[in-house]
Amino acid sequence: MAASLRAIAGLTLAVSVLTLGACGAGPQAEQVSVPEPSSAKNSSAAGQFIQYSDYFNSPGDFAGSDVVLYFSAAWCPTCQDLTHSLQAEGVPDGLTVVKVDYDSSQNLKQQYGVTVQHTLVQVDETGRSLTKFTGSRTGAEIQDSLVRS
Repeated sequence: MAASLRAIAGLTLAVSVLTLGACGAGPQAEQVSVPEPSSAKNSSAAGQFIQYSDYFNSPGDFAGSDVVLYFSAAWCPTCQDLTHSLQAEGVPDGLTVVKVDYDSSQNLKQQYGVTVQHTLVQVDETGRSLTKFTGSRTGAEIQDSLVRS
């Protein structure tokens, strides 16, 4: 009887672990080297993939562009896939993707209601959320999910 209960508890625990997390990986997952976004600012209409610090220090530099905050974690496989795609394929013109570290940006996560990594939040020029979504794998998919004014 005790062995049966231990087996059921073990199975329940295994199923719970497998279903937790949007990416199916946790902080203990193997770290994979992911290219970082550019820290260079570009005032043209060309698409950009930048760090949050570059956006935060001068958000006015990105006026006229659709700005999307991308909450990414180094341990998240789907986050790594999107980051690789943005680096390799580029970002569509008129779009600025701002990489935000999911693990260290508690205040931003709270401000925008972000509860899982690989969340994207389109913001206006004042930082107000326009839409929130997950699952995009490319810059084009991000652009297709945006709210148009």
